[in-house]
Amino acid sequence: MTTQTFQQDLFKSGDRLPPVKPSVVKQLFRLDEVSQILSISVGQIRNLLDAGTLQGTLINGATNPQRKHVRVKRQSIEKFLADRKRQV
Repeated sequence: MTTQTFQQDLFKSGDRLPPVKPSVVKQLFRLDEVSQILSISVGQIRNLLDAGTLQGTLINGATNPQRKHVRVKRQSIEKFLADRKRQV
């Protein structure tokens, strides 16, 4: 199963993973985007990152280099959705 068909199956099943354009696949998502995809709060997203359930990466802010921003990896979101779907 390719990543695109996997994402389309998840989208059809009711989860709100953004539609994928063949030429551009977004790899990193902001916390508010992940919150909408998983239908849970940003605080719960941070807890999942701290627990290691979701994988995140730190990036520097453009306007303030000392401020760190977190992005969540697409692969960990897909894995989380697959695990949640399996449990239901």
